[in-house]
Formats: sequence, structure tokens, C-alpha cells
Amino acid sequence: METCKPAHHPARYPNLPPESPVKKSVITLAVIGATTALGLSLVESTPKSNRANAAPETPSAIRAAATAPKTFTMTNSGNITGKDETTGAAISCTKGTASGQVATVPVGSTLTGFANATAVSLTSPANPNGACNGPSGLTYTMTITSYPLQISLTSMDVNTAISNGTIISPKAGGLTVQVVGSDACHATIAGPSGGGMINFTFNHRTHTVTLKGGNLQVTSVDINCDPTLINPGDNASVYGSFRLN
Repeated sequence: METCKPAHHPARYPNLPPESPVKKSVITLAVIGATTALGLSLVESTPKSNRANAAPETPSAIRAAATAPKTFTMTNSGNITGKDETTGAAISCTKGTASGQVATVPVGSTLTGFANATAVSLTSPANPNGACNGPSGLTYTMTITSYPLQISLTSMDVNTAISNGTIISPKAGGLTVQVVGSDACHATIAGPSGGGMINFTFNHRTHTVTLKGGNLQVTSVDINCDPTLINPGDNASVYGSFRLN
């Protein structure tokens, strides 16, 4: 009698080719993204009190959760800092919040622009008008004027559960930040040729977004700005961490 061998079941997934390490990695990335609520754990469809007894999610349930538009909020973990990399001058804000909506992204498709931030606030509530702390006793407000901010994941290490990503603005002129100082300095920070970008990493286990600088530049300053602190053409970065609520 011929020995029976375990059989594959192509009928279950008729459109998939034989499994390969590369395909498995892609599927793993898609599933991790979905089961952590669309890559950034932006929303969790099951109430926390019911999760312990919840039945395992089916592929159709995962897809439904991933494609439903949902909202997210984030608050800072530690100070959020804007820095002129050329002069070394820095503006530090003690409170940061962000909110927005997760876009409709099917499981397994690109994670480009899968979420949009529609409001970001950077303040230091202990200061007058909530202005952030700057060098030499100066205070500054930093206001983003280019909503929505498009959030994308560009890669993920499935072993560490950490993703790399970018934040840009599809608005004409790109990601733009207006800075106003207590010395009446007015400056604009954006990206080269309207292509401003902030890099970040996301830890899927701790739900932490860590800003890692980017390619921003000072595009304009007025006569009130101290040239030892900020000048047109200076490179600028944003650092700090947010945690998803």
C-alpha cells in the first residue's frame, strides 16, 4: 500500500502561488498590520473588557476591520523638539497631541497614506499662551499649516515589530511649519521644492511613534530673527515621541 503524504490545499486559496519565504514575509507583514489595527494600532474594534473572551478573528473580519475608516489620537511621551541643525538652536514643547483618521486600506495593499493627521498641537502650557521654550529665554509657537499630514509605513522588521515611516503633506507647497518668536521673529520651515518630510519609527508592541528628523529646511525669516539662531537654508528637524491612546 502506498504511504499517504500530507497534501497542500490550493483550493482554499486558488489565486496564491506555492508559498515562498518572500511571500510568507509579505503575508506576515499584512496580518501584523491588520491585527494591530491597521499597522499603528490606531483603533481597536473589540472593547478592552471583551478582548480576553473574544473569538479569534477570521480573515474576513480582519479585512473588515482594516478597511473601516477610524480615528486616532496621540499624546507625547517626553518633550517634542524642533531643531535648527545648522545653528544648533532648539525649540522644546512639553505637550504634544495629534489626531486624525485612518484611511481605507485593504489588507495586503500598500501602506502609503494609510492614515492622515488632521490636527497637531505643540505647546508648553506653563508659558504665556502655551508658547514653547527656545534659546536665550525666548519662547516660540510652532504651527503646522499644511493639513492633512499623510502618514505612510515604508518597511517593517517582523522580528522587532518596528516599522519605518514618513510624514508628508500632499498639499501644494508640502509640509509647512510657521514659527513665531517672542522677539517677533517670523520664520517658515518646509521642505526642498515642497517635498518636506519627517521620518519616524513605530513600535507595534508599545504603540509608540518616534520622530527621527527629516529633510526640512528654513525657507524664510524676517528681519527680527537672530541670525545666530536661524537663517534661510538652514536644515531643520523634529524629534520626540508620541504614544497612541
